[in-house]
Amino acid sequence: MGTRIRRAVHAGTFYGEDPATLREEIGLLLEAAGGIAGGEVIQGIIAPHAGYIFSGPPAAHAYQRLRGRRFARVVVIGPSHYEWFDGVATWLGDAFETPLGHVPVDASLVERLIGKGDLIHDEPRAHEPEHSIEVELPFLQEVLEPGWMLVPLLAARQSPGLMRSLGERVGEMLRADGQPSLVVASSDLYHGEDIQECLASDRRCAEALGRFDPDAFLRGAAQGEYQACGAGPIAATMWATQRLGATACEVLTVTNSNETCLTASRRVVGYLAATLHT
Repeated sequence: MGTRIRRAVHAGTFYGEDPATLREEIGLLLEAAGGIAGGEVIQGIIAPHAGYIFSGPPAAHAYQRLRGRRFARVVVIGPSHYEWFDGVATWLGDAFETPLGHVPVDASLVERLIGKGDLIHDEPRAHEPEHSIEVELPFLQEVLEPGWMLVPLLAARQSPGLMRSLGERVGEMLRADGQPSLVVASSDLYHGEDIQECLASDRRCAEALGRFDPDAFLRGAAQGEYQACGAGPIAATMWATQRLGATACEVLTVTNSNETCLTASRRVVGYLAATLHT
């Protein structure tokens, strides 16, 4: 059986396809994000997933906090933008490709997640066109110590019950495994044409995240208090990291595409970066 590589289908559009240029791009974004804070134990982050020209600056605030840290694996939970399916889609292949090299998939953990009930399924078709996991990987490759493996998870139907089950299963399995692990929630915020509503919606979202209550966070999203295309992955990440010992969610920055691109576009998307830590 041949090697199964999930190709970098968004290199050259969402981010640079030349390795040297991409490293320089990420380096400048990290430098602009400022210094590394404190010695807190970080179990998870929340980062946006648009093209780097839009969401790279806020994403860098979260990734800057991870520079030089070592993890055995990184679980990235993102929303599906292109495929519709029940349950959670993982990818039981060998590696995800980026211009910076191959990120190996933790096949052992993926197989255990698939084998524990009927929640998580190997669905490569869902991953082939998706950007919500791919765009996080070059940042992770640049800031983390080498040697980590990837667990890719996509959610289409983000029901509270499904997201709770996902988060609890991931958190319990990582805790039982005992190795240092990171959970990444990939999500943008407001999508629309009203900059004032974007600012207000994203502010309410940040306030809800600061309370670190995944049930309440999902209720607020369902009731229209704020938007997040990855509200479910964010909540699942909160549940997972709570089982790893996280006690707080610190919002690092809240911004939007008009601010990061210095434009006054009719269409605006909100972004946020946060850490989940002890």
